Amino acid sequence: MRSRRNDDLSSFELLLDTMCNTFGGIVFIALLLTLLAQSIEVKSDSKDLNTNKIHQANKKNSNDSKQLQQIRQIKKKIQTNTESIASAKENIKALEQEIEILNQEILISAKFKNQERELRVPKLHQIDKSPVFIAIRHGKFYAITNISYSITNISSGKWGNSGRGYDSSDIFINEYNNITNIELLSGRGQIIKKGAEKSGKLQQALLNLNNQKEFINFAVYPDSFAEFNYLKELFINKGFDYNWFIIKNQLSLVKGAGQVHAQ
Repeated sequence: MRSRRNDDLSSFELLLDTMCNTFGGIVFIALLLTLLAQSIEVKSDSKDLNTNKIHQANKKNSNDSKQLQQIRQIKKKIQTNTESIASAKENIKALEQEIEILNQEILISAKFKNQERELRVPKLHQIDKSPVFIAIRHGKFYAITNISYSITNISSGKWGNSGRGYDSSDIFINEYNNITNIELLSGRGQIIKKGAEKSGKLQQALLNLNNQKEFINFAVYPDSFAEFNYLKELFINKGFDYNWFIIKNQLSLVKGAGQVHAQ
């Protein structure tokens, strides 16, 4: 039979054991809560730190982007200014060349001003000579009058209007009443250029015609004024009188008597 003393000790031990377990549980819960709080604080601090890092990174990227944009603008301005400088240099170079040309023209003008020039002024005057017709078209020399021979006898009856006849090798002739229509044959004619007077029919004209008895009558087409001026100087230098008229359509010669004028 257990004694009352032993029962009291067992109850007390149970109470102490319960109290110890409860205290231990409280301590454990407290420790657990402390650890959880620290963990949450660390996570919060880590999140804030990451947020700050992201914000700083974004700010840095924004600053870098602005700097890159500024650098591009500066480079663009440098390129624009460089191109402006290059263009200005080209303009200066062109102006210098133009100034040099103008200075040369001034020197040439001054040189000619100091020189006496003798000019032959064309003057229409009456003459008693036979006409020799020459056509100039497409830069070519066409002999209308026959110039293949010279007339040595000054009193010959071959002198006079159309006394030499026509040169059918360069032209086609159609006569009706007092009008002679003349067609220049395609592929014929002598090209007029520097030195052309040393050969061909142009040489024949200069050698066989007589400036005392004959004068040159040029039929000039609008496409050959430069060639006309070249031939005109050749015949003037040989002492020939001349006259000229512009042909726009059909070349026709009208026979008839009357006063003849030349330059």
